[in-house]
Amino acid sequence: MGQGKLISFLNVLGSYRNLLTNRITVSLNQQNANLKTKTREKLKNLKIPEQPKRPLTPYFRFLTEKRGLVQKQHPGWKLGEIAKQCAEDWKNLSKDVKEKYQQDYNDEAKIYEHKQEQFKLSLTKEQQEALSSAQKEKRQTKKKRIMRKRYRESGKPKRPTGTFLFFIKDKWTLPENKNKKLTELLSLYKNEWNNISDSEKQKYIQMHEKDKQRYEKEMTAWEARMIKEGNMDLIRKESQIITIAKPLQLDNVKEKKNK
Repeated sequence: MGQGKLISFLNVLGSYRNLLTNRITVSLNQQNANLKTKTREKLKNLKIPEQPKRPLTPYFRFLTEKRGLVQKQHPGWKLGEIAKQCAEDWKNLSKDVKEKYQQDYNDEAKIYEHKQEQFKLSLTKEQQEALSSAQKEKRQTKKKRIMRKRYRESGKPKRPTGTFLFFIKDKWTLPENKNKKLTELLSLYKNEWNNISDSEKQKYIQMHEKDKQRYEKEMTAWEARMIKEGNMDLIRKESQIITIAKPLQLDNVKEKKNK
């Protein structure tokens, strides 16, 4: 599955989960919850009116209607089981009923498009630019979230620990620091780290270098697996360039031999 298709699929899956758990976006504040504070404040200060709600697709409308009934019939079921049952019920609906859902959606879509046009016309240029910027930020945030999830699920190796963090880990083992948070230790030992000698730091530098070697070894194996699985977009840019360049180099060698 390509990156674009995967992102679209996960977006739909997120909406699907929201419907199952009755978490449907209803206000501008909720829509903007994942934006940076600065962006949210700007939108708030510009007093942008509420955007029209996009109508639910036929299946999602059916899902909202059916979900509660399935939950009542099977109170112990998990979301996945509810979703599976709803999908089966939708599959078994008659053609006429499905067409009615589709017609209702088409009617609402026309109303939505009209309201959306009116909404856009009501905005000032500054409001339009702010909304456009916010939407771009949302897309980027969503993409990053999806990528983080993919990295986590694919078992991407952890980055090497820095020298200072190795030093902090040492301090964490002290009895007096057992219940302290990492942020406290960072603040507590920052000055001490800056004042210790280079020879004392050497221990942690060596630990860091060793961890870097571990990271590179694991990354090489992980990237090879990602390439094999068709997840080129997950590997580092420099690795992508090398991967693309190798076949080209081989082709050039073959051409020279043939000549």
